[in-house]
Amino acid sequence: MNDRPGRHPDAGQLRADCEAAYAAFVPPELLALMGQADIGAARVGQHAERSLSVLFSDIRGFTTLSEGMNQQENFRLLNTYLAGVNPVVTGAGGFIAKFIGDGIMALFPGSADDALQAGIGLLHHLRSYNQQAAAEGRVPIGIGVGINTGITMLGHVGSAARMETTVIGDTVNLASRLETETRTYDAPLLISEHTLYGLADAGRYHIRLIDRVRVKGKVHPQSLYEVFDADEPALLAGKLAALPAFERAVARYHQRDIARAEEGFQA
Repeated sequence: MNDRPGRHPDAGQLRADCEAAYAAFVPPELLALMGQADIGAARVGQHAERSLSVLFSDIRGFTTLSEGMNQQENFRLLNTYLAGVNPVVTGAGGFIAKFIGDGIMALFPGSADDALQAGIGLLHHLRSYNQQAAAEGRVPIGIGVGINTGITMLGHVGSAARMETTVIGDTVNLASRLETETRTYDAPLLISEHTLYGLADAGRYHIRLIDRVRVKGKVHPQSLYEVFDADEPALLAGKLAALPAFERAVARYHQRDIARAEEGFQA
């Protein structure tokens, strides 16, 4: 048996390698929010409450898109798109807590502005991705982004044999609902009233009230706002020009003056 120095891995290097491998699956930022230095300290049932902005985003119609591809092409599309998503999120002060199929859940412990900047950035990234896809003869994709701000519960769930670090609560549920509603309203980026009120200066952005919806488990309806800063210039200008008429139509809709609301929306 050869015991010469250098033949055995250094214990410190092994630990560093293991921590780096774990960090690829469990974000260290998520552990830090729970007051834990590394994954070795994680135990089922540990949890913490934090005020965060939660962002959900996924690819619209991915199931339909994937029907025309083989499995390798599906993974290539996903990874090509998602490779550009992480820098957008981290550049805005957040981190991806979870990949959910063709989507992500990202957390922003700083300000609501951080999350909104990331949402706008994701739509700009999408435009660049689609331009490249068109040049290479690939099918363009669409995404939806939903953002909510509030108290969340972070914790380790499962068992000693199989554990997962997750984020739960009404704040998370509403953020997910907003992302789903982007399809209903054909609006790529929706935020809640909680995120709107959390912005340092909402006037910096192009925002319009879209609707008020009743969310499961909530007594009062929640307001949904579209942020259209990432729209193409012509569309953005059109929405700004039509904003007063649009707001009147939304008000009439909620006053149940459906005929005049429809007339306003058509105009």
